[in-house]
Amino acid sequence: DKAVALEAPESITIERLRALREAQEEASEATVLINMQAIGRTRWKELEEENPPTPEVDAEHRAATKDPDDPNDLGQPAPFDPETFAPALIAETVTDPKMSVEDWVEALKDWSDNEFEILWMAVVSVNKRTRVQFWGKG
Repeated sequence: DKAVALEAPESITIERLRALREAQEEASEATVLINMQAIGRTRWKELEEENPPTPEVDAEHRAATKDPDDPNDLGQPAPFDPETFAPALIAETVTDPKMSVEDWVEALKDWSDNEFEILWMAVVSVNKRTRVQFWGKG
């Protein structure tokens, strides 16, 4: 019987494994868990009304949604001002950590576009998901 010695590839070293472990620990320490709860369609509509679009936002939205082949199409009106609606919706949807709209506005200034987009999509998803299952005739 021959004994076979297995060697780790050169790219995997004890130092690299330690560095990876340290990076994982740092990432874990920097991770914040966020709990959310849907606010319901009535409150969503109230938030839209409390955060109306500016004339500029409305004009941009109408231009983006209008049919260029239809001269009579004025486009869809903007439902809200995203600059004020987004932090208001986040503040109402996020239950932990509970923060005011003003605190979210300040906190989000330091977030990257990607980080904000992930949070925003999660908040919208929580509020717009279907909670009712429709079953066909069985």
